[in-house]
Amino acid sequence: MKCKFLLSLACMFGVGVFIWMSNSKEETPPLPTMDDIDHKIVELQEKFGTKPARDFFAEGGTFMDAPFQGQSLDATVILPLVERICAETDREPLAIFFPESPQRAGAMVVPLPQTKEELHALQKIFIEADHNFNGVILRAYGNHWMQFELMDAASAKASDLENWDIEEEVLAQNAGT
Repeated sequence: MKCKFLLSLACMFGVGVFIWMSNSKEETPPLPTMDDIDHKIVELQEKFGTKPARDFFAEGGTFMDAPFQGQSLDATVILPLVERICAETDREPLAIFFPESPQRAGAMVVPLPQTKEELHALQKIFIEADHNFNGVILRAYGNHWMQFELMDAASAKASDLENWDIEEEVLAQNAGT
């Protein structure tokens, strides 16, 4: 079994999610803590504009369409995912947008539920959406917030993430407890 590590630091503006994967024993950078992820998301919310994701898209905002060369991933993947999260949980995803370009989001974040059962329900939504997407839906979880974005199939394959299933492994382990 491959050793897979996902390091997702919410470097959302400019760089996107940073992924580190290692199958070797070379020295590894320190992993961000859940507090680090929360802090970065809160910092971005304070620094940049936020809007409920459904409103953001209804007003013509874009998130993933530009990086994927005109493919409408916002309409076919992101918006259905946002709508499902809203319908099946009491969570409202937020778009964090660039002040100089309020129609362009740099990040999508979701406040996390308080109970383990609600968190598992939210994770299940992402797992199912990820299975139905041709690439990978990357997720970074803090204690209070999570951030997500897409990686196209070619990049996922090059990063050895095309069969990414770390969240399913965690859920399977938790089901046994």
